[in-house]
Amino acid sequence: MSYLKSIVFLFICISGLSSCNLIGKSYPKPNKSIKMTVSYSSNVTEQERENIVISITKRLEIIGKKPKIERRDAKNELNIEIATNYEVNRVKRIIETEGKIQLFDVFKREEMMPFFKEVNALISNEDDPNNLFKLFVQERNNFDQILFYVKEKDTAQVFSYLQMQVAQSSLPSEKKYIKFVWGKEDIVTKSFPLYAIKIEKDPTMIFNGQMIKNANQSFGQLGNPSIHIEMNEEGAKLFEKLTQRVFEEQSNIAIVFDDIVYTAPSVSSPIKEGRVEISNAFSQEEAQDLAMILNSGAISGVQIENIEVEQL
Repeated sequence: MSYLKSIVFLFICISGLSSCNLIGKSYPKPNKSIKMTVSYSSNVTEQERENIVISITKRLEIIGKKPKIERRDAKNELNIEIATNYEVNRVKRIIETEGKIQLFDVFKREEMMPFFKEVNALISNEDDPNNLFKLFVQERNNFDQILFYVKEKDTAQVFSYLQMQVAQSSLPSEKKYIKFVWGKEDIVTKSFPLYAIKIEKDPTMIFNGQMIKNANQSFGQLGNPSIHIEMNEEGAKLFEKLTQRVFEEQSNIAIVFDDIVYTAPSVSSPIKEGRVEISNAFSQEEAQDLAMILNSGAISGVQIENIEVEQL
């Protein structure tokens, strides 16, 4: 069942919550050896280069035998060899995923409808008065935090309309700091939900992965795979402010991984303890990998150039 059909829970983790900590878990005997060349941007600083090596090492140490990593700084490359039982595509995804998490509150559909009507008027004519709205999957807009659903073939066109300078200039002052972001694909209709997230003027007020103390794959109240996140002191204070504002405004929190909204739940009260669980947005494998990636730290611009696999 699509996560969009599920009830989404965001709640304070309580004692006795079942969890599956990947750290230290015993995996089956490796069945393959993977050799790969990983490239990264030539514009990185030495500290960023060190962070890339550290993050990749942390990720790979969890999925198999301690990896061998050879740095080739002159070519902005790493030569990696690891023995694992993970599928090759999963290993590639774990290495190449940036791992950036951010939390934002969102504008609801009713708040944004005047803007969408304005954009529609700008691009329509008498012969075709609904150039924008005809691109939306109307039967899938039953969640207030989701503006509309759009088929993949139409996402670029919709985004170009929303980013038009004349359209942006029509936004009222309280909506000037806004960003349109796509969510995960709805597998039922093969369409993508569109969100409008509120961007903080002060970047230090945006929750990010450096504020996470620990992340584990666990299971929610209904037995669904989830990610249990424990925040550091800075993150807990910022998250309390965010949930306080969202609660007072009866809004939603967009949980964004690598610029994709995975879910946007509401909150029943401000959350003060800095422990939350995100559920009904992942498969178990996806939750395991994302928790692992969050613990290792975010990296960007990493790409696997070539890969060789030998069965053991």
